[in-house]
Amino acid sequence: CVLCGWSLGGQISLELLDAAPEIAGVMAFGAPPAPNGPIGLIRSMHMTKGLLFASKPSHVGQEAAFLEKLNFASSADGSFVELFERVDPAMRPAVSKSVLTAFGESQRRKVETAQTPVFLMHGLHDPFVRTSYMKSIHGPTLFGGETVMVDAGHAPFYEKPDVINKSLSAFGDAVAKGTAAQISAPARRLAG
Repeated sequence: CVLCGWSLGGQISLELLDAAPEIAGVMAFGAPPAPNGPIGLIRSMHMTKGLLFASKPSHVGQEAAFLEKLNFASSADGSFVELFERVDPAMRPAVSKSVLTAFGESQRRKVETAQTPVFLMHGLHDPFVRTSYMKSIHGPTLFGGETVMVDAGHAPFYEKPDVINKSLSAFGDAVAKGTAAQISAPARRLAG
């Protein structure tokens, strides 16, 4: 199978990289493969009020609407507000705490030394993840040779679904053919 994940789902997909022979490829967006601990967080994420706000236990009303706007930028239409309000209040602080601790293997090292093909996509206007950090990641099995930039924010799957679907399909086809790790791309490629 090919795993595909966004944000926390992308982090989970990257954690499963090379974990089982059934995982033939991993695609992640809005999920920086960072070194462990606080330094890794500082290098890979924008240390903004928005990031701190996103780690709050719960959001209701206007706070949930603001969080939707952070995640979906100009595509925010209120349809995710209820979902943000229903998130288990223990989840966000637990995720924030785990990001700050040095637990497990560095995801950056995993990506840069992976045996399994990896496809990283990044929204150029992501308010949480640093574009410069994503551009610095390289590895022998990185699909396209580098992170592919999308003219979107933190949720390119929602803002640019056609681009993401086309990219996932191309990656899946390359994984099936065994050529995903052999495809190179021009510098700083932009999708969509």
